[in-house]
Amino acid sequence: AALHLAHAAQIDSFDVVTAELAELEQRGGLHRQMDDSALALRRAALLARKEQMEAQVADGSLSMEAYLGRLRRAIGCEQESARRHKAQSGVSSKMRAIQALRRVKTMREELNAALEAEREA
Repeated sequence: AALHLAHAAQIDSFDVVTAELAELEQRGGLHRQMDDSALALRRAALLARKEQMEAQVADGSLSMEAYLGRLRRAIGCEQESARRHKAQSGVSSKMRAIQALRRVKTMREELNAALEAEREA
């Protein structure tokens, strides 16, 4: 359970949490290898993270500026994670690199959409 909570806590993107929940439901990517109890724990951890992020926005403890800063830092961390996993051998490492790159893509799209919305406001 701690592994799944730690995984979810590291995600700083609402869109990444949402995408991982969808992938988990389809048993896609790395989730294919998980048994039902691991899937249930990962799902609960992701839902808790999503609710935490929503609560922070609702109560004002997470401003848009701070959120976008988190996204920028998270993009850099995921890019480094992808490089690290890609340098390792094995199918699992390559799959982790692909997952990290998907997260980067999702976060860049989320960041660009938010910046565009700010410009239009």
